[in-house]
Amino acid sequence: MPRAVVGARLTHACACMRVQVHATVFGLLSDGLTPARVAIVGFSQGAALAAEASLTLGVPLAGWGMLSGWLSLRARGALARSANGRAGARVLVCHSTADEEVDMGCARLASKLLVAAGSSVDFKAICGQLHVASAPHGQRNALAFLDDVLSGAAAPNRHGLAVPKAAKPTSGR
Repeated sequence: MPRAVVGARLTHACACMRVQVHATVFGLLSDGLTPARVAIVGFSQGAALAAEASLTLGVPLAGWGMLSGWLSLRARGALARSANGRAGARVLVCHSTADEEVDMGCARLASKLLVAAGSSVDFKAICGQLHVASAPHGQRNALAFLDDVLSGAAAPNRHGLAVPKAAKPTSGR
């Protein structure tokens, strides 16, 4: 198959996935969640999708993250066109120094561009893990990041009314 045909199909597939992510987020918002209760994180190509969907959404989310991913051309364009970076949300960029599939330079460049656009970037380097082997380490970082960015927001009840989040228990020591 000619390279141009493959590229066109991939571009179309990415656009379809981005539309699906946007539809899911807007569905959550119409169900009563506030943007402060929504975050998107992905691994590898899913990380590129999470970045692109977050930067083209038009609604600031609580945060979003890339695990072993990159900023697509569309994501970079959205970032460059955004007056406040639209990435003003917190961003997790997590990548392995030994990733053989996606170069660590992609994470460094993404962090640099996001910071320049006004984002608060939480950069995490994973030492010595190959691409797929780094996934569990990235997931742990992502779960901690999500707990942090979503912990301060009030959770809506089934009627869509905000209910303050319960305080985390403390030990009696």
